[in-house]
Amino acid sequence: MDKIRLLERTNEKDTELGWEDQLHINQFSKLNSKYEVLEQAYETAKKEKEYLVDLEMELELLDEESKIAYKLGDAFVKLGHEEALEQVETDKKAAESKLDGMKTELDSISQTLSELKTKLYAKFGNSINLDKD
Repeated sequence: MDKIRLLERTNEKDTELGWEDQLHINQFSKLNSKYEVLEQAYETAKKEKEYLVDLEMELELLDEESKIAYKLGDAFVKLGHEEALEQVETDKKAAESKLDGMKTELDSISQTLSELKTKLYAKFGNSINLDKD
């Protein structure tokens, strides 16, 4: 039968958790959750933009006199070739703008997370784990 032994503490310091530390940990947790949700939304929006680029290429191959059923909101509208291309271009610009805004927010959250991680690791060392598995 194997012997059970306790792991030795290696350079761990017992640090008291203060109110400010708890606030930093809570802020880190909230921002980390928000980052993950926003990152998923960013990937979805990126795919939608790619679909619009593909749609634009497909529309360029169609006959210019054909009517195209284009989805606007929850309804489909028959548009002429030129109108459909203009609508795709408008939707593409809106998607790019949305992606830029999301990317800016992701960068801002990432920077704040990095700052909080630095503060918390400086105080608690290996006693705290803030990295994703």
